[in-house]
Amino acid sequence: MLHDIYSTIMASNLVVSEFLSFTLNKVGKSPAKNVKAVLLDFYNEDEIWSAKALLHGELSKLTSDELRRLVHRKGDSRARLDVDDLFTLLARADELNVCSQLPTFVAAVPDKMPYMKPEDLDMCTVMNKVMQLESLVMYHNSVI
Repeated sequence: MLHDIYSTIMASNLVVSEFLSFTLNKVGKSPAKNVKAVLLDFYNEDEIWSAKALLHGELSKLTSDELRRLVHRKGDSRARLDVDDLFTLLARADELNVCSQLPTFVAAVPDKMPYMKPEDLDMCTVMNKVMQLESLVMYHNSVI
């Protein structure tokens, strides 16, 4: 039995990416905007870019000329745009029916993955809205 498990693991294509492991396990199970909010809160711009580049590279191996070129974003909203691009890549992979051919993304260091229960994802959305309201109130106070 242990031999069968080991053979299955060895036969599959494993790639270490905590970001993509978390993302692919949450997409379709939780609202996309909640998953995006968690990703933006937990990972920095460089980690997001690396995951986007990795996914683009893996999809390029499978789809030849079917993908847009990899865009390197700049500016204050770089992380948000990169996360949006990553979700666009996932949607494109689904359209091309190549999701099952992607490698299995795994986490080597579980601490590099956010731990979120479904109800926590909703709580993150509430927290973000509270922070936005606080900054809006502070802005209005400074204007008055």
